[in-house]
Amino acid sequence: MTPRTLSATVLALICALSLTACIPLPIPVTEPGRPAPSGSPVVNFIATEASADATIFEYWNAVAETYKSGGVDLEALEAVTTESTLRDEESVAKTFAASGVTVIPEYRLSDTQFEQLYVENRQLFLVVSTCVDYSLARVVDSGGEQKHLRPDAPRAVAHVKIRVDDPDKFAGLRIAGWTEMLGPGMGC
Repeated sequence: MTPRTLSATVLALICALSLTACIPLPIPVTEPGRPAPSGSPVVNFIATEASADATIFEYWNAVAETYKSGGVDLEALEAVTTESTLRDEESVAKTFAASGVTVIPEYRLSDTQFEQLYVENRQLFLVVSTCVDYSLARVVDSGGEQKHLRPDAPRAVAHVKIRVDDPDKFAGLRIAGWTEMLGPGMGC
């Protein structure tokens, strides 16, 4: 297929799909006194956001244990992270321990908002955005001197990717990724 015919085919497909979207769906008829079937699942955003908050707090507690052990004690972290996130945190903890730095990860979060649910490689993922307050987090150097972990950016918006291991019960939530929005106007 030449590039020109490929472009024409794609354009025709887009036009056909956009016209299909304009056709109204039939309204289901039900017997009197019987409720109509729901048809599509409803996401309880408040419960989803609360579950995400609980998972993030469990993750932070597990990170604190991992950092305190110098990257040796990973049991708590294994329960709330994916394998790649576990390895990332283990590496960070070992780097801190090797340099004689202790991180005291005391964080707060607020304004958690549902962003999306999606399936990737047959696995369900939840993405939330939340405001993370780092103002209480500290770094203690080998001499015992304490400093703020992030003096220039004590608050940041984080997009947290969470894997859902049991979609039927919306359970088995594990932190799969964490991206922060930093820069002017990106605080919360």
